[in-house]
Amino acid sequence: MSGDMQLIRVSADSPPEMFDKLSQLCRQCLGSEGWSAESFRSECEKPGGTVLCIVDGDNIAAVIAGSASYDTADIYCVACAPEYRRRGLAMQLMDGFEQLLPPDTECILLEVRVHNAPAQELYVRCGFERISVRKRFYSDPVEDAYLMRKEIVK
Repeated sequence: MSGDMQLIRVSADSPPEMFDKLSQLCRQCLGSEGWSAESFRSECEKPGGTVLCIVDGDNIAAVIAGSASYDTADIYCVACAPEYRRRGLAMQLMDGFEQLLPPDTECILLEVRVHNAPAQELYVRCGFERISVRKRFYSDPVEDAYLMRKEIVK
């Protein structure tokens, strides 16, 4: 990360404009299926919920959101602003998310569009493997998703 960038954990007490910026980034990257500000706030409030972002001054460069429950964690959203891609920010967020998981977590699951090769490559580099296809998982546009899993090595 460059000098002004920092990784932060977003909390339910974060300013409302933080949630608006997270939503704007997510929708810029994921379209209409991107998360709302309220979805990010809700994730921060629930037990096991995690939202991390990388900020560059007043800009949010990248975000990840997910949760852990029992022995499984789920990643729901990973987004990186186009001008910040290919700098390793998403990998830093993935690592940061994993570092915050409870010690009894055995695996992490996520879905990714079958045509999103760059995201799939990132997830494979992070240790994920494809385990199945979820037909018509996405709606805008309609597309299948790969379900990917990463075993947590203890």
